[in-house]
Amino acid sequence: MIGEARKRVSAIVGRHEVEEFCIGRTDDTDAARRQKDCDEMVVLYETEEVDEARVVADALTKAFLGLQKCSNKGEQAEESSFGGRKNYVCLAVWNREAPTY
Repeated sequence: MIGEARKRVSAIVGRHEVEEFCIGRTDDTDAARRQKDCDEMVVLYETEEVDEARVVADALTKAFLGLQKCSNKGEQAEESSFGGRKNYVCLAVWNREAPTY
């Protein structure tokens, strides 16, 4: 599972238009997207077990922490809780401004 998620993250954050990204865990993807004010919120993994989501999110964070585009502050993924039942490991993405001519 983590291997597939790593491939997805690599493909997304490797795009030229991606300026910044953050890996995190939430129980409400819509609320987390509004809170972060990001351009994209990509669900990488979904589970009912909070500890399982934490393990996946932390492993992904550790794998990508060294990239310049990564805005995670430490080896643990960011967390946000809004009272939902499912746990999602997500990738928040901010894109570069399109040049104006």
